[in-house]
Amino acid sequence: MTPCANGNDYINATFCDGYNKRNAFIVTQAPMSEPADTTVDFWRLVLDYKTDIIVQLNDKIETCAEYLPQRISQELKIDQFTINTKSSEQNDLMIERKIMLQKDNKVQEILHFEFRQWCNAERVPKVDSFVRFIAAVQRAHIPQHNRPIIIHCLNGAVRSGLFCSVYSIIDKIKEEKIVDVFQTLKTLRSVCPTMVNSKVQYTFCYDAALCYLDGSEAYVNF
Repeated sequence: MTPCANGNDYINATFCDGYNKRNAFIVTQAPMSEPADTTVDFWRLVLDYKTDIIVQLNDKIETCAEYLPQRISQELKIDQFTINTKSSEQNDLMIERKIMLQKDNKVQEILHFEFRQWCNAERVPKVDSFVRFIAAVQRAHIPQHNRPIIIHCLNGAVRSGLFCSVYSIIDKIKEEKIVDVFQTLKTLRSVCPTMVNSKVQYTFCYDAALCYLDGSEAYVNF
C-alpha cells in the first residue's frame, strides 16, 4: 500500500491464521535481487502491516538480497527506507536483532529472529531446536498488539508453513491442553496447499507437540 517509485505491485506473501486469531502470520518469500529486486517491497509489507516481529528461516548465505545492515549501528538505505540494527545477540540456536525501520516521519521498532539450526540438506530441523526457537518468538510476541508476525523462507511456503503449524499447535496445547495437528494443518493448507505437504513435515508436527509436552522448562515457562 505504501507508494514507492521502485516498488512492484505484487509480493509473494500470504496471510495465515493462527490458533485463535485470523491473519496471525504473513508468510513471504525471502527478499530477492533477481529476477526482480523485492527488498523494498518486503519493507513496504513490514511497514504497511505494522509488524513488530520478523522470523527468518533461511540461511543468510541463501538470501539473494541484502536487506539488513551488516553491523550494529550501521544504516542500510533501500529506496525511501532506512534500516538500522540497534542490537544483536546470538547463540548456536538463533540471532535476535532489534531493528529500527524509518520512512519519512514513520519509525517502527522490530525484533528480528534468525534461526540458525536448519541447513540446506535437511528437510526438517531438529525438533528440540525448532521448539526452543518458537518458544523464544512466542515470549517476544504480544498478541494484544494485533500485529501479524512475518515469516520468510526461500520460497515463502515450505519452512514458513512448518513454523506456523508448530506455533499454532503449541498455542492450542497451552490454551486448551489439546493436541490437534490434523485440524491445524487443515486450516493452514486451506489457504496455502503447498505448506506441510510431505509425510516428513506432517510427522514432524507430532514430534514437536510431543517435545513440548515432555515438560522441559525450556518450553513451558513462558
